[in-house]
Amino acid sequence: MNHTISAAASHEGEIISESPETLQEHKPHGEASSGVTNDVNISKSQKTNPVVPEATSRSADAAAEVVVESRSRFPLRDLPFALLFIFHILMVTAGILYLNVVYLRGMSDRKIHNLQRWFPQLGTAIFTGSISACLFQALFRLYPIAMAKSIIWVSSFFTLGAALMLISASVPSSVGLGVIVFIFSICQSLYACWVLRRLKYAADLLFFSLNTARKVRGTYVISLWVLLIASVWLLFWSFGVVSALTFHFAPLVVMALLVSMFWTLEILRNVVCAAISRDVAVYYIVGADQSHWDRSLYSASTSWFGSICMGSLIVPVLHTLRVTARGLNRIHSDNEFMFSCADCFDRVTAILVKYANNWAYAQVALHRKAFMRASRDTYDLFTQKRVDVVIGSDLTSSFCVLSSITGGMLCVIVSGGWTFGTHKALTASVSTVSFFIGYFLVRIAMAVPQGAVCAHYVCYCEKPGCQELVASPVPERIKELLADVDVEVTKAP
Repeated sequence: MNHTISAAASHEGEIISESPETLQEHKPHGEASSGVTNDVNISKSQKTNPVVPEATSRSADAAAEVVVESRSRFPLRDLPFALLFIFHILMVTAGILYLNVVYLRGMSDRKIHNLQRWFPQLGTAIFTGSISACLFQALFRLYPIAMAKSIIWVSSFFTLGAALMLISASVPSSVGLGVIVFIFSICQSLYACWVLRRLKYAADLLFFSLNTARKVRGTYVISLWVLLIASVWLLFWSFGVVSALTFHFAPLVVMALLVSMFWTLEILRNVVCAAISRDVAVYYIVGADQSHWDRSLYSASTSWFGSICMGSLIVPVLHTLRVTARGLNRIHSDNEFMFSCADCFDRVTAILVKYANNWAYAQVALHRKAFMRASRDTYDLFTQKRVDVVIGSDLTSSFCVLSSITGGMLCVIVSGGWTFGTHKALTASVSTVSFFIGYFLVRIAMAVPQGAVCAHYVCYCEKPGCQELVASPVPERIKELLADVDVEVTKAP
């Protein structure tokens, strides 16, 4: 029976899970039947055969709900955003090539000196960021609980080190940036103290999710390939930054290149996140490793790519607005008008999160939904299962962000320190670009735990009785938080 399932999977392409509503939508309707998915049919007599072992029977029951879909038949979702990104990357590539040609055509001592002051340091930042990304990924894979408990403090330590290096440059721009980084390190330390009570659950969840991800073949291969692509692109991009510095509108050109880098590397990060979510979710549903990392990476670069581009463009902006709204709403003041506006702003961003959130990538990969529909369905699913009370205090994103900040600050210490010793006046500029390079490279590597936890939550809501999720820490955490809410309501006057 397992042989029959595997043969059907290899014949059709990929294995993904579908909810009953989605399966209903895929039923043939006239000419549209060509795009219909093929169910893996397992008869009741096969399932109840006493000769079949219990584990095989369980896998068969789970596989009966798994849909095998041909990649060639699947329509692209959110195609305009994929086309927008392709157009953007072509324009950026053409712009960088133009900058490079103009830069190299009229080489002078000034340009050579400028190249020597920037490119080696940025290349070192790329190398340092790539090594840091692989190191953090390996440490979280081997010691997830220890890393979860230590990264909240290690991050503030590296941030403090970068701040002291910048302040010691004694250049106004570097001192100003160093003061900002120093204040940020204090905020990180305060945040570490604030989340201590939530740390145990977050560490247990991370351990459970990454332990499952380790059972899936090729989980970390995906992130390494994408990390290699990002590093090569950043080398090309860095030369464009160096070339742009000789133009009259250098700040605007460099700012445009930075925005392009943000979107491009955010897309690469979410490609990893979606692919990992899909593979880990299939393991939860089937109860065995039925994934193919190359097919998942292919689908993330084709079928799901438009949705990933859309989410990578909208979610960071919305997240920034959401954090700003929460900050404004917590500030107390006697001005009722201003803070009624802040409360309204907070409510609007809370509504928008329902239609664009990072948890949607699991359903984008599993059910092939468009990004906004996947966001809405995932949000509703979390609300129905009361998982929303858990994800509101989840620290997985914090672990990933703090690890990325640590990688970025390490690049600042290495590349910024090099510049501090050779071209002190450029310390702030090189440090800023180096930080973003290191930050996004580590973010790509840390998309593995992000995707594993995302798949954990979604599969817990869709398949709460799944055998692979019996030991999940989520149910107990939900009970604890709901009990605390009940106690607070009882104590309220």
